[in-house]
This record gives sequence, C-alpha cells and structure tokens, in this order.
Amino acid sequence: MRLVAFFLALGVLSASVPPAAEIIESIEAKINGELIFTSELDELMATLWMLNTGRPVDSMTREEYDQLRTRVLRERMKDILLSQACQSILKERGFNENVWEREIKRMTEENMKKYRAQFESEEAFKEHIAENGLTDETLRNECRHLARQEYWVKKIAPQLLRERVDPPTESDIEEFKERYPERWKTVEQIRLSHILLRVPENATPEQEEDIRDKARTLALRAKAGEDFADLAREFSEHESTRDEGGSLGWLKRNEVFPEFEQLFDLPAGQPTEPIRTSLGYHVVFIHERRSLRAWLYNRDLVLGMGEWLQEIIERPETKIEYKGDLFKDLQADLEKDTQLPQ
Repeated sequence: MRLVAFFLALGVLSASVPPAAEIIESIEAKINGELIFTSELDELMATLWMLNTGRPVDSMTREEYDQLRTRVLRERMKDILLSQACQSILKERGFNENVWEREIKRMTEENMKKYRAQFESEEAFKEHIAENGLTDETLRNECRHLARQEYWVKKIAPQLLRERVDPPTESDIEEFKERYPERWKTVEQIRLSHILLRVPENATPEQEEDIRDKARTLALRAKAGEDFADLAREFSEHESTRDEGGSLGWLKRNEVFPEFEQLFDLPAGQPTEPIRTSLGYHVVFIHERRSLRAWLYNRDLVLGMGEWLQEIIERPETKIEYKGDLFKDLQADLEKDTQLPQ
C-alpha cells in the first residue's frame, strides 16, 4: 500500500487505483529503492524546529515551512546517497554491517541522553515534546537519523574522500601565493596569547636591557610549565588583553606586527623568546595554526565531496525519483551549504 501511494505521488500510476488499495502514507522520494516518507519529513522538520528554535511547530510561517522542508528533503537525499555509497565501499572491503549498526545505535542513545539532560525531570521532557507534537518514538527516530548522518556523512565519507583527494604540493602552495598575493595572507591564521612588557620611548639602553631580561625570565617560567594565562594576568602591561590571560584570538598574517610574521612558521603549543615591537617586548604563546596548506586541502575536500556526489548521481545504476521541484543540482547545493575555512 505504501508503494501505491509512492507511485501516485510521483505520477507513475494513473489515478485509477483499486478501492482495496487504501492509501495510508505518501512518499516524497525514492533513492535506489530507499524510501523517504512524507511522515518522515514531517517528523524531521518538527524535531529540528523544536531543537533549533524552541518554538512550537505551528508557529512556523509559510516561508519558514517551505525553506525548512526543502532543506530537510535535500539533506535527507544527500545523506542517503552518500551513506549508500559508503556502505557499498565498506562491504567490498569486507566490513560487517553489524559493526556500523552497533555504532549508530550507540550514537542514537547518546543523542537521546544529551537531549533529555536539558530537562529537570523525565516528566518535563515528555511534557515538552508533547507540546511540540512529538513522541518519544519520533524523537528517537530523529536522533537515529542524526546519528546515521554523523556516522556516514561526517565520519566515514570524509575518511573515504581523503583517499580520492591528494594533499596540496609545495608547487600548489606557491602557485596560490603567486596568483593571490594578498588573499593568502588572510587565509593563514594563528591563535595567540601574549605578555607585553612596555618599553618607554625615552628608555635608556640599561632600562631596555632590564625589561628584556624580565621578558626572558617570563618566557623561561612559561617554558618550565607555569600557566601562561596566569603569568599574563600578573605581569602583562597590555590592558585590553591582560584580564583575558593575554588572549589575542585568531589573527591573520596581514593583521599582526611585522615582527610577528615569524610566528606563522613556528610550531604551536609553546611560548616564544621575547619579540621586540614598537610597544615593547612580547612573550607569545602560539595555541593553534591554520596553515595555507591545511586551508587548500580543506577547500579541495569540499570541492571533492561535491564532485563525488555528482559522480554518484550520474552513475547508470543510480535511480532517483522524487515529487515536485524541490531537488536540484546536488553538487552546487552541497558546495553552498559547506563552508570553506576562513
């Protein structure tokens, strides 16, 4: 009976259906035999709306409804295509289906626990989902969907994608720098904290040497294991960052002192020797780096995911049927929805 509803929804069968075929469900799409039911989309929308806005489902405007339904259908179809491709590859490599089903079940239960933990009691939890037209079962179905998406699309697919996309070479990096002489300086970023000891404009050589020695001592203390943020709060003379443990946040290459550019070539996770700038002596701790190499690789992975998805769609054996005009150009949609590293 569900199949009858599906073919009616797609216009594949004529409207003359035998009276005995009671239509109890309609279907939005069919991906290589895997069905997406209208009720499934309704449940996904209701749960996502509740989780993301905290508002009741009936508060949606028509525009909000149409946008959310289009997004949910597209994402569900993409998830199915990628998960099917990943499963096929793993089966070819001898993986047992029970392995990933157990992991998805575990992740589903974790999702349920996280959501329940937001409420003071089980009664408050059940009251909240009931107010939004959901049940424990529909919420579990959504948690399972999120778990499957996280497992296949966010965990397994990126691992398999790395087998298809080569890391950038030195030649690729140099070519990007030559082609975008200013752009690449906004791509590379470092997250820093610092301790500043100011040097007065009229400081004598002896005074400057004394300040430099103090900076060296602080660098040694940080290297010996003392907490850098605590040292910054106690000794830094940079008022705007001192109370935050010296944090400067993420900085691009074109946003730092010229003397700080050397930091982009140093390893993260350790303090530097004192660096002299127009303000004085800085002891800097490099927390993280976003290199041009990593940015280029992430960019290529995003583009590679779109190409892989389009390749899956264009395979002769791929059969996609859907209702309406909601599903267009998956590759462009994926690239639009996936943010490149900043």
